[in-house]
Amino acid sequence: MSTGHLIPDYFANKIMTSAIESSSSTNDMKCKTNFILDGYPRTLVQAEFISQRFKSDLAVVDISLERWIMIEKLLGRRSCQSCGNDFNIANVVVDEYDMPPILPNPTECSLRRGIPCNPVLIAREDDNQQVIDVRFNEYKQKTQPLLEYFESRDVLHKFEVKKGIKDIDRLLALLESLSI
Repeated sequence: MSTGHLIPDYFANKIMTSAIESSSSTNDMKCKTNFILDGYPRTLVQAEFISQRFKSDLAVVDISLERWIMIEKLLGRRSCQSCGNDFNIANVVVDEYDMPPILPNPTECSLRRGIPCNPVLIAREDDNQQVIDVRFNEYKQKTQPLLEYFESRDVLHKFEVKKGIKDIDRLLALLESLSI
C-alpha cells in the first residue's frame, strides 16, 4: 500500500465483509441498514462481490475532484507529531474551488488533550509525486472501470467537490435523497 498499489481483492472483500458483519451486530438500527464504504470497491472483482451481496439495495456515489487539485491536496497532507491530528497545508482557492488549508489551532488542541500542543507538522512518506502517480495509474486501470459498471446498473450518482469540507451538507443532502 505504501507504494501506491491496491491490496488484493480477496483481502479487501474479507475486510469489508468483516466490518459489515461486526457493525450489523450492534444495537444501532442505522448500522444494520445503511453503510458508507469509503474507498471500496476499487476493482471490478470487488464491485461484483458487493453487488451480489446487496443486490437492489445499492447506491454508489462517485466523489470527484480535478486531478491537479487532488495532487495539491495529497502533497499538502500533514500529521501533527504532538497530537496526531491530520491537517492540510495546501491552499486551493481558484475559480469555483474554495479549499483553504486546514491548519492546527494549538489552543483548541491543547484544550481537547489537556496538555499543551506545539504543532510539528510532518508529511506522510507515501505522499510524494512518485507514489501519487502510481495511485493515479492504479485508479485509471482498476477503479475507473467501476464507474461504467455501476452506471450500467443505474446505481451511480456523481458528486463533484468544490469546497472541500464545506461540501459536507451538500453531500449529506445527496445521500439522504438516495432512498435505498
